[in-house]
Amino acid sequence: MRKIENMPTKDSIIENIFVSYFASGKKDADGSPYYEVFVKSISNQNHHIGAEVHFKSGYTYCCGELTCHFKPNWNRIRELAKNSGLVLSETLSIEFEVFVEKGAKFNVHKAIGIPSESEAYRYIEVFSEKVKA
Repeated sequence: MRKIENMPTKDSIIENIFVSYFASGKKDADGSPYYEVFVKSISNQNHHIGAEVHFKSGYTYCCGELTCHFKPNWNRIRELAKNSGLVLSETLSIEFEVFVEKGAKFNVHKAIGIPSESEAYRYIEVFSEKVKA
């Protein structure tokens, strides 16, 4: 019997998808992404994903609103997962716990006349796919 090593986990497959989604070609000179994304959980039926997104200190973003940075293409997410061997539900929901690190910079702050560097805060953002009628 052949032993399969380094099989990707459900978490690592989704994490890679999200890292690509958020990266949008944005990388620091050393190759590190502007965002950190971690998958915390995937339901047994693969319909709910819990994850964290970090806006990192020292990096500049347009804003700190996740709805600006993540626009889910549900079919594409399922396709990328399937290509990696993971079948996701037809109705997905993703709950992101968003962490804004102290020192993350936002251009929108400059536009309204406040310092661009942010204080640390966190919030929850949920994206849910509509059920087809």
